[in-house]
Amino acid sequence: MSFRLQPAAPARPNRCQLFGPGSRPSIFEKMAA
Repeated sequence: MSFRLQPAAPARPNRCQLFGPGSRPSIFEKMAA
Protein backbone atom coordinates (compact mmCIF):
# COMPACT_ATOMS: atom_id res chain seq x y z
CA MET A 1 0.00 0.00 0.00
CA SER A 2 1.09 3.59 -0.49
CA PHE A 3 0.01 4.68 2.98
CA ARG A 4 3.69 4.81 3.90
CA LEU A 5 4.05 7.72 1.45
CA GLN A 6 1.23 9.76 2.96
CA PRO A 7 -1.05 9.81 6.01
CA ALA A 8 -4.10 7.57 5.70
CA ALA A 9 -6.77 10.28 6.02
CA PRO A 10 -5.79 12.74 3.23
CA ALA A 11 -4.21 9.95 1.20
CA ARG A 12 -7.39 9.24 -0.78
CA PRO A 13 -7.63 12.52 -2.76
CA ASN A 14 -3.89 13.14 -2.67
CA ARG A 15 -3.01 9.73 -4.06
CA CYS A 16 -5.30 10.35 -7.03
CA GLN A 17 -3.61 13.68 -7.73
CA LEU A 18 -0.05 12.48 -7.22
CA PHE A 19 -0.12 9.15 -9.01
CA GLY A 20 -2.74 10.07 -11.58
CA PRO A 21 -4.91 7.57 -13.48
CA GLY A 22 -3.00 4.87 -15.33
CA SER A 23 0.17 5.55 -13.36
CA ARG A 24 -0.46 2.73 -10.91
CA PRO A 25 -3.66 0.79 -11.62
CA SER A 26 -3.05 -1.49 -8.63
CA ILE A 27 -3.42 1.45 -6.23
CA PHE A 28 -6.86 2.31 -7.55
CA GLU A 29 -7.89 -1.32 -7.26
CA LYS A 30 -6.93 -1.24 -3.59
CA MET A 31 -8.76 2.06 -3.07
CA ALA A 32 -11.93 0.69 -4.65
CA ALA A 33 -11.73 -2.53 -2.67
